[in-house]
Amino acid sequence: MTGIEQLIKSTYPEGTYMESFRHLPMLSNYNKNYYVGIGSDILCGESDDDGTTYWFLIIDNEKLYMGTSFCSEDDKLRHIPNT
Repeated sequence: MTGIEQLIKSTYPEGTYMESFRHLPMLSNYNKNYYVGIGSDILCGESDDDGTTYWFLIIDNEKLYMGTSFCSEDDKLRHIPNT
């Protein structure tokens, strides 16, 4: 596991309720929403029309995959490998 993966998993542990973060509507659109995470982290949630959201931590204009959440599971983060 890389250092950034460890950082993501320790800051945003499995089961983190992703919809609890402050939404940034000025940056967001239909299936791509941005949030202020812990501290000043910027998070991006990219959703499909089947209720799945793929979460990314934005660092230096780079999207770092965090995991997935599902509407049917109250949008709690799951550290599922990005395939």
